[in-house]
Amino acid sequence: MIYEKLMKNSHVKLFKNEERQNSYLRGNIITMRKALLLAATVLAGAIVFTCSCTTSFTQYVNPLIGSGGHGHVFVGASVPFGMVQAGPVQFNTGWDWCSGYHYSDSTIIGFAQMHLSGTGIGDLGDISLMPVAGEVETTRNGLVSKFIHERETVRPGYYSVVLDESGILAEMTSTPRVAFHRYTYPDSALRKGVVIDLEHGIGWDSPVEGYLEWDGDRVVKGYRISTGWARHQEIFFQTEFSVPILEVELFNGVEPSGGNSLTARKAYAKIWLDVPPKDQVMVKVALSPVSMEKASENMDHELPGWHFNAVVK
Repeated sequence: MIYEKLMKNSHVKLFKNEERQNSYLRGNIITMRKALLLAATVLAGAIVFTCSCTTSFTQYVNPLIGSGGHGHVFVGASVPFGMVQAGPVQFNTGWDWCSGYHYSDSTIIGFAQMHLSGTGIGDLGDISLMPVAGEVETTRNGLVSKFIHERETVRPGYYSVVLDESGILAEMTSTPRVAFHRYTYPDSALRKGVVIDLEHGIGWDSPVEGYLEWDGDRVVKGYRISTGWARHQEIFFQTEFSVPILEVELFNGVEPSGGNSLTARKAYAKIWLDVPPKDQVMVKVALSPVSMEKASENMDHELPGWHFNAVVK
């Protein structure tokens, strides 16, 4: 009897142990299946994410949307949340020109480095550059050029247009604090240069004081103080050219001023360049709200080289 009870209890214990082992194995199998499913999900997500990163969605963007009607949208080259917005400026002929550009217009009087977009308020338009071929007068009527939209290219981070009067192809892109221009002059141009206009802004903007200084072989720097929607706005800049500067003519309005520097309310500089035949001119315009030295540091930090196409990409 004792032997039979012992054997019976032994069978019960073996049965229970076997059940525990089976339960443990089933739990392990379920855990492994869950782990494999999770790994497969993560891997599939990684593959989808990798594939999506190779698609450039900027190809679907039309930066001209909002540049007509009452849109007030800036047209030009910029990066998200950048200080620089490099693009064309037209005559201010009404409220619809608050951004400096309206699609119905066919004139350009310069390429400014700062614009507002969609605000309904006209301001900024600071540090306007205009490439020129031959003598021009330092007024807006003297700098103006016609253009047609068929010879204009606008895409995220890039703007270009052919100026009808001079035949110059003007292109621009930017980093957060540096505008990057590239000009292709016709071979027939006898003098190739750039005019810096510190007098004019956009809309309500009015100049208070401008400063220009020719500093070395390829650099012109300065600042512009203005008032308008933004009271007492100060912006400092440094421009650097990819080719040597032959001559800088400074003007207070249309009146010439001698020397290598000028402080005036209507400050202009005609910068004549040594451009080899079939060569292009690149211009970097670095900005700072602090000082000319900080503008120079921004250029050194963000755009030390001259690789225009790489910046566009």
